[in-house]
Amino acid sequence: MTGAKVDESTLGIVPNADLLDGVDSADLFRGRGRTVAVRGTDAPSGSPSVPLNLADGQFTLECQNPASIGSDFVFKNTSGAAADVWTDKVQDGFAIGHQIFYTSVPNGEIATVMVSGPVVQSGRALVKFTVSTAGRVTLIEARIGFTAAGECFFNAAATELAT
Repeated sequence: MTGAKVDESTLGIVPNADLLDGVDSADLFRGRGRTVAVRGTDAPSGSPSVPLNLADGQFTLECQNPASIGSDFVFKNTSGAAADVWTDKVQDGFAIGHQIFYTSVPNGEIATVMVSGPVVQSGRALVKFTVSTAGRVTLIEARIGFTAAGECFFNAAATELAT
């Protein structure tokens, strides 16, 4: 039997229909969010890149000259309250591995991750910021590289989830 021949009122309740992979729907994260991506550039030793504006802050790159000696990814908290910030620097293929740090960042202050060395030239440095405020969690991931002319470039994606 198919389609109109099935009397749905005779069917029973599907076991665990209110669960998603065993998780009750009340335990799922509810809210709204967005994902934004940007490809930016920054000249060495000049002003920071154009900021990626997020609901709770701004994300920029400050390129040093040369970029491989140490360029900074910066998150500036503009949420109006303190933000919990976790940073993670992953340098693929090099001994340094993960460097994970936590800090409470007051409104108007910054959290910084410096990336340096050959991973900048190869574009294999991955930086992550996880920012938690009263009503939002934001995950930022970015990679840095530099051109033959010494200008830094980066690709960044930010996912914001509001409760």
